[in-house]
Amino acid sequence: MIQRIQTIFLLLAIACMALYLWMPLHGSEADKETYFFKGYEVGKTFIYNSEVYKVFINAILTGSAAGLALIAIFLFRKRPLQMLLCWLSMLLMICAMAFVYYKYVTMECAYDYVTQKLTECYSLYTPWNALGAAAVVMLLAAFYYIRRDEELIKSEARLR
Repeated sequence: MIQRIQTIFLLLAIACMALYLWMPLHGSEADKETYFFKGYEVGKTFIYNSEVYKVFINAILTGSAAGLALIAIFLFRKRPLQMLLCWLSMLLMICAMAFVYYKYVTMECAYDYVTQKLTECYSLYTPWNALGAAAVVMLLAAFYYIRRDEELIKSEARLR
């Protein structure tokens, strides 16, 4: 139901997660060239049978968190399940932020095969990463208001 405050918080969390996927989260700077990776591009590359596969882990985690938050909006009659989905969404979003930080810390520089040296590069962490933390705060606020509604319903049932 849109008139409940937790729905507003869930919608704001979904908006933060969508922006988290589309904004540049980290990048690299080498030889006066800067390249930024958008949120959905952050992933892990695997080589299997001489084929290169890229798994977009951040997109999977953040998209799943946004999907769970969207489902939680429509479960307004099942508050315990709604609270569980908020917690799962928070957990997935924290994992996504941790993965982006891991990629930032472990970013490898390019190896120049001609000179046989590692190219010097710097890893950049952009301020757009605060969107992930904002989404977690919004989900936490939604959880708080859902729990408050549940306690109100339980106290009214006790008075009958």
